Amino acid sequence: MIKHVLLSSLCLFGLNCKADWTPAPPSNEPSLPGPNEIELTALVNGERMKRGLPGLITYQHLECASLRHAEDMNFTKICSHMGSDLSTPWQRAQTCGGRASGEIIACGYDTPEQAIQGWIQSRPHSVIMFDRANVGIGAARVGNYWVVMFMK
Repeated sequence: MIKHVLLSSLCLFGLNCKADWTPAPPSNEPSLPGPNEIELTALVNGERMKRGLPGLITYQHLECASLRHAEDMNFTKICSHMGSDLSTPWQRAQTCGGRASGEIIACGYDTPEQAIQGWIQSRPHSVIMFDRANVGIGAARVGNYWVVMFMK
């Protein structure tokens, strides 16, 4: 399988998005993050600290939005910032009860370390991951689909 990271092409304030989108149904998965999500968050924070940046606090609404999007990408097998329901990262965060300032996704990686390295090597993703203004994080993995959302 070819490993790749989709370049950050964030849907800006409804550009090419339906205004009357229907959110995905709530996940039946437990709301607590699993070992991959915990490790992914720890790795993001570790890389930030190596660069003199503060660690990020986990927010439930970002985990919720990340999980829903990872589930959607795994189900549709489409690696995109836009959901199959045409939802944007901002809409998904709002549906889960909060807000977001950025999203990074990776598809096809087997481990959190591989996803992190892919993001570090991608300028658009690393700019989001290492934004000093970020204070919140939420991460999810479903299959080989990885989503991390950030909040300022």
